[in-house]
Amino acid sequence: MSTTFISYPSKEKARAETLRTVLTSNGLRPWMDDKKLNAGEKITKAIKAAILEKEIFVVILTKEVTKRSYVLREIDIALSEGKTIVPIVQSAAAAKLRKLDPRLDQVLDRRGVSFSDRLTKNVCQKVAQLIKGRSRTVFSTFLNFKGGVGKTTLTCLAGVKIVDNLYKKILIIDLDPQSNSTDNLLDRACIHERLVAGRSARKLFSDISRSQLKSLGVPVYRNLLGGKLDLIIADSDLQYYYRMSEVKREGALKCFSENLKGLAELYDLILFDTGPTLSLFTEAALKFSDRIFCPIIPEQVAIRGLSLIREAGIEVCGEDFLEKVKVVFNQVPKDANTATRALINDLRSAPGNLGENLKPFEKRVTEVEIFKSDRLVNLGRHRLRGTERDAVFSSMVGPLDDFDPLVDLIAAEFQWR
Repeated sequence: MSTTFISYPSKEKARAETLRTVLTSNGLRPWMDDKKLNAGEKITKAIKAAILEKEIFVVILTKEVTKRSYVLREIDIALSEGKTIVPIVQSAAAAKLRKLDPRLDQVLDRRGVSFSDRLTKNVCQKVAQLIKGRSRTVFSTFLNFKGGVGKTTLTCLAGVKIVDNLYKKILIIDLDPQSNSTDNLLDRACIHERLVAGRSARKLFSDISRSQLKSLGVPVYRNLLGGKLDLIIADSDLQYYYRMSEVKREGALKCFSENLKGLAELYDLILFDTGPTLSLFTEAALKFSDRIFCPIIPEQVAIRGLSLIREAGIEVCGEDFLEKVKVVFNQVPKDANTATRALINDLRSAPGNLGENLKPFEKRVTEVEIFKSDRLVNLGRHRLRGTERDAVFSSMVGPLDDFDPLVDLIAAEFQWR
């Protein structure tokens, strides 16, 4: 049975044919209407039935889309039926399309692929890869009950590297009242603006509308990452939930669950940065995570810390926790001495079987080195194109290459490659 419906303006039939050919070669069995309607004509029963039958609704959005376009009516059906929508957007037309119709604004926020002029086979291949991995959003938490081990650093760098290497749309949710991810990725003016508007992670624990939910994420380094990495900021008011009654706590977790379902329609991967305590936020993140990454540094206290993490993880997630967690070594100097290497081996054999999940990742990169550079912070304010963008980005975040092993690990866990 066909799994994918292709919607397109009649003048874009050649592009739609190219897309169909590539999707077919990937085993996705696409369906498209070869006899396209003219503007103003009614949607046929066959087209409506095809949209209802398919799991995925792919729509090509270019300057040829108008207010009277039947594409808008096909989008209406897909939205009302809750279909998974994959937009393929002509970059030059995106701003115009957002103003054209509210439905397009909603669709353009979905996970998709953009192209400049030609809808090449390479672009279509990205669409195929996106569809294959679209069964559901991946949730991942960076966890440790000890500060200074690199949770925030790895969360932020994993987001940047996966966007840049794997073309995924990613959201980082800062659930730590200390706001480390927030402070690292945004300037103070932007943070203040979001706090004044009430657009922070605290909203995720309350009943909010779809439009409010969509407005929580703020793009990070939009010009460099193409709007593919968003952040929902933390704020100090998150501490209010530490004092919450059990009844209110359950209500907050229920709201969090519903809001994550809404966010799952917008992102491929959602990363949680948590504080060094087993709080409501950490518990909520763990319950929804498919994979949990636990960064540790080779110190004696880390052995005891692994046992605590194991006990807390099983309490929240059950025995499934041991299947989800991967422990990652961080801040290990390349010239580590014999004692440090011996300690790493001790960590691998730590009691409780958690040591079996240890993965070697032995790079030492500090948050200050990566995020506190004025050059990197200011970089997001410049408009760079093509080779200029690549050269500047590479020179300023060269140390990010040290984190390729972690990106490869995350990608392999979810078979993204």
